[in-house]
Amino acid sequence: MISLQKATQNDVDYLVSLRKLTMHSYLLEAGMPCSEQDHIARVNYQFAATHLIVFDGSIVGMVKFANQLETGCCYIYQLQIHPDFQNKQLGSQVMALMIENAKVQQLDVALSVIKQNPAYGLYLKLGFQVVGEDSAEYLMRRPCDHSYQHLLERDVLDDPLRMSALNAVRQLNIPSAYIAAGFLRNLVWDKLHGKTKLSGLNDVDVIYFDQNETDHNIAKHHQASLVKLMPNVNWQVKNQALMHIKNHDNPYCCLVDAMRYWPEKETAVAVKLNHANQLTFISGFGFESLFNLTLRYNSKREKAIFLTRLNNKKWQEKWPKLTLEL
Repeated sequence: MISLQKATQNDVDYLVSLRKLTMHSYLLEAGMPCSEQDHIARVNYQFAATHLIVFDGSIVGMVKFANQLETGCCYIYQLQIHPDFQNKQLGSQVMALMIENAKVQQLDVALSVIKQNPAYGLYLKLGFQVVGEDSAEYLMRRPCDHSYQHLLERDVLDDPLRMSALNAVRQLNIPSAYIAAGFLRNLVWDKLHGKTKLSGLNDVDVIYFDQNETDHNIAKHHQASLVKLMPNVNWQVKNQALMHIKNHDNPYCCLVDAMRYWPEKETAVAVKLNHANQLTFISGFGFESLFNLTLRYNSKREKAIFLTRLNNKKWQEKWPKLTLEL
């Protein structure tokens, strides 16, 4: 079973050596830059997105990727498996992980591959399509099924209150700010139960992720700004980059990572409205179970927390078609 761990500056020498071993001959044949400086520059490019691939306790390669919500894809910048560990299906396992990550976020997967690289054949088998090329590389993309996103867009756009709330959050000018939890979850459950009158919004949870922010009062300031814009809404604003302290977790690496620690999986959904009036949806565990009316306990939290929330919030009374998975 493979796992990923974030690379640090201490790993640069290994990454440069790995790149030379796996890519130099293909780059040379393609007439692409492959000097020592070129290898170092490529390793340092988007370094924060670099992850080491670990298999049976050994580092076996690297993958560099980022979810690009603005382009609707998870972009894989680099994927390299050390020659000592090739022909063990590890590259296929990493790609399966990338595809699943993208599916959860309703994103395509995109990458470029040197034409001489035999990995091109693997990508074709995995459902990637060539969407562009130059003299040296193919640009490939694996489309995602966006049916859930279309349903979410339809229902959110049809609700004036939710659109007003999203517009208010947009005015904060926090790029990573989303409205999460019941704001989206309850809307889906209402629609699937055929309710003509939507459930009221007891509170509106705004989440964002800023690792450079250490003062909890900043989130309170954002909350006060929202109250001025919509005083009849019970706003709750939290910087998820700080929530690991309260929850006694390891630091979260991003907003979606923080959402993956919430007590029930179907609550880990969020939406934002950008300045082009486009809706963007993210999720910690995908949208399929939400639309299947399944309510699942997240094992990263104590089951007692989930059961207490279930009892206090009366979800099964409000939405009787829900099915529990403990």
